[in-house]
Amino acid sequence: MCFKWKPDINIRSGQKRITTDDIKKFVSDLHILTGNHYILNFAGGEPFLRKDLLELIRYASNMGFYTQVATNAWLIDSEEKAKKIVESGLGGIIISVDGATAKTHDSIRNYPGSFDRILQVIKWLGKYRDLLQGNRVFNDRLCISIQTVLCELNYH
Repeated sequence: MCFKWKPDINIRSGQKRITTDDIKKFVSDLHILTGNHYILNFAGGEPFLRKDLLELIRYASNMGFYTQVATNAWLIDSEEKAKKIVESGLGGIIISVDGATAKTHDSIRNYPGSFDRILQVIKWLGKYRDLLQGNRVFNDRLCISIQTVLCELNYH
């Protein structure tokens, strides 16, 4: 379960951050090893905390990777941002949903309104996927999926 809303004990203030160029170099080196048709998943914590995430997705997608992101969707806070995500070349977005109801999900996430925001984000992403990629074959369109960690708090 992702508790990004809690302070991260592994990141100290003043610690060196990985730059956009560092990640692009890594992606280029990885592509030398793998070639095309591999999945590159941006995950861990909340990927959309990186302001350069869409630039990195575009870079990796143009290089030949199938890109995907695992997210809680909280930072996809506008229809325009959803449109930019679809335009970035992202292959798949995996949205964490921790319960079948707002009460359960929001309680686990400790963010009131996050369940309703997820529903809105899915609508926005679907809208722009259909508008911008409607002429593509199904497997070449943005895949929107959800993931759930079943536990004693949400199995009911």
